[in-house]
Amino acid sequence: ARRGFVVGVLGLAGGAAWWSARAPAPCSDLDAPIGAVWNDARKREAAQAFATSGLPYASAAWTTVAAGVDAWSTAWIDEANAACRATEIQHTQSEVMLDRRVTCLDARRRELVALLEVFDRADADAIERGPSAVERLPSPTTCADLEALDRRAPIPEDREAYDALVDRVAAARAEYTTGHYDRARVLAEPTVAAAVALGHRPTEADARLVLGDALDELGQADASSRELDASIAAAEAGGADEISARAWIDLAYVEAWSRSDVPAAERALGFAAAEIEALGDPHELHGTLTKVRAAVVGMRGDYVQAEALGRAAVDELVLARAGQIRIGAAKLGVGGNLYDAGKWPEALEWMRDAQRDFTDALGPSHPSTLSARSNAANVLSHLRRLDESMAEHREVLALREASLGPDHPTIGANLGALANAHYYRGEHAEAVAYQRRALALVERTRSRDHRDALILRENLAAFLSEAGEPQAALDEAESLLADRRRVQSADHPDVVTALETVAGALAQLGRHDEAAARYAEALELAGRVLAPDHPLMLDLHVGAGRAALARGRLDDALTSGQRALAVAEKEYGPGHVKLRNSLELLEEIATAQGRAADAAGLRARIEGIAAGEAAP
Repeated sequence: ARRGFVVGVLGLAGGAAWWSARAPAPCSDLDAPIGAVWNDARKREAAQAFATSGLPYASAAWTTVAAGVDAWSTAWIDEANAACRATEIQHTQSEVMLDRRVTCLDARRRELVALLEVFDRADADAIERGPSAVERLPSPTTCADLEALDRRAPIPEDREAYDALVDRVAAARAEYTTGHYDRARVLAEPTVAAAVALGHRPTEADARLVLGDALDELGQADASSRELDASIAAAEAGGADEISARAWIDLAYVEAWSRSDVPAAERALGFAAAEIEALGDPHELHGTLTKVRAAVVGMRGDYVQAEALGRAAVDELVLARAGQIRIGAAKLGVGGNLYDAGKWPEALEWMRDAQRDFTDALGPSHPSTLSARSNAANVLSHLRRLDESMAEHREVLALREASLGPDHPTIGANLGALANAHYYRGEHAEAVAYQRRALALVERTRSRDHRDALILRENLAAFLSEAGEPQAALDEAESLLADRRRVQSADHPDVVTALETVAGALAQLGRHDEAAARYAEALELAGRVLAPDHPLMLDLHVGAGRAALARGRLDDALTSGQRALAVAEKEYGPGHVKLRNSLELLEEIATAQGRAADAAGLRARIEGIAAGEAAP
């Protein structure tokens, strides 16, 4: 029997069919289910909730939300008409398949209802993330994939229980996409249990996907990984290929960023690619996969491939009409890859392009727009456009404080960026002062063990060294090293940089034997957890070479210097500024060994790089 469309909101009676073969005009009035929840009255209510927040970007955010929901609703109505016409008018589709498409579209509509309910009581998080949440609404067009629908496990006989579960999953996802991660967890946990009890594997998979994502945002990476694994298993058992693909992508993200296990992330991406291939390589899913893959490849130091993948991700998301915010985020990722590769002029262009996308969609004072501006300002420092960089950082800080207040956790990132700007200007005391302010804010609003705090502490140690406080730098670095090992693990890749920071502070204090031992320890760990030509190896080899030179071990110093130069040339090319440290080390070694001609050749290369850097 055909299943009618149940309108369960705003007090409307249930059981109304989308279509009726007995009606004078089959497939008419199929916009009613959407019109019941998205209409002028609803728009006014939600717009008022955004407006009363007082946030400077609320108006722009609402404009984008409303336009996004309008476009999504039009797509839903188009798919509803296409589904109905295929059976009732064209007679090219069975009633069974129509029933599956109706069920799919009903679930999509419930996702919209849940998100609109969050917007009705919109807080700062919902307003900030609302536009991207609309972009992340499951597309109604996926309900036209007849092969995928045919593979999915059928709806349970207890339709009422099933519909209730769909509503609960939708509510949890709406809370997650609007930044309410704990609310999402609270809603998703019992929904998982109820889905298991009902025995409908696709719904269980979807509930576990939301729960796994929420747990990761709450800092529970191991629990997140387990839930995403279980989501994949349930999706495979229930024939829910799209859920499986998205869970594999999200698992890759957790493995790479939260657990720092790049091989595990790459394995997950491989399975995600297989699932997406089975779905016919839809541009949106494939673009999302490619974007994450670009970031993971960048984490292991292959910036050339990361850049190529990042560009491909942008192209695919554009083809998928993924939305300006998601496309802007992908462009920002390309800018980050170019930044890591030392291609700073190109990085600046991509970051400015992303900034324009965010400004158009979200307004000039939205946090995403300001993040793009802050990233661009960091690139300006590398380009030695130091006054521009400082002015940009100060303006971003003022805008963030105006909208979020001076004690918001994200202000710490701006203060840290200002510290970096002062550092590049050679204003080391000012850099230390801003870094201490940033660290104090993050420790107060998050914790001393939070990832952002650990990064700030690492930079603080470096700034203290440059400010002529080597003992304070060493104290900070040793404390950081102990905390990284305790919080992350003894073999975590971030421990490599902590060891390097300790070694550098020891060298500045003239404790070269101890510095050499720390560099050796860092290189041994890096050899196990990083690729041999990872860019981090450049600084480690230079540091080890300087420690050997200071101890009079010229052959060891030369080996380290040559290894450093090989890494630098491979990653950045023969004339990049990143080669200077290794070339200067090799020049000093050549001079100490009496190889005057070699020293002169090295000096000429250094001067050529310096001239090229000064040219812009």
